Amino acid sequence: MPLLAQNRLEDDIDDYASGKERIRTLKIAHITNKANITSDEGAKFFPLYNEYLNKLDENRQKQMQIRMQLRTATNSNDENAAIKASTEFLQLRRVEQEIIETYYEKFKTVLPKIKVAKVLQAELHFQKILMEKLVEKRMQNKGIPHK
Repeated sequence: MPLLAQNRLEDDIDDYASGKERIRTLKIAHITNKANITSDEGAKFFPLYNEYLNKLDENRQKQMQIRMQLRTATNSNDENAAIKASTEFLQLRRVEQEIIETYYEKFKTVLPKIKVAKVLQAELHFQKILMEKLVEKRMQNKGIPHK
């Protein structure tokens, strides 16, 4: 990716207040660029990819709820509730992995396998950029210079 495009992507990620949909749009643009997805491939791939992201989001929301239950149970030393929440959380993590594996197999039916690998690489790269920007923003909010 050209440096200018990379900087624009990083600047856009800085504008975190624009919300989850903006981040998703940036992620899709990043994946399209990094995996060299054509418009014909994109027409088949992105509806499937959006379905995948929606299923992951739904599962992660459930995980967040269970993590809060686990925190409450451990803080109050409620062993039974803590064990129940732990078990549910681990089950949701297994479901998350199944979603990922299932959809990556589906992706191989609409994209060349090398592009599916590039999608994974682009997702990881985007996540890294997002995390770096989040850390940078938090440090700035605390008045700590970054880089």
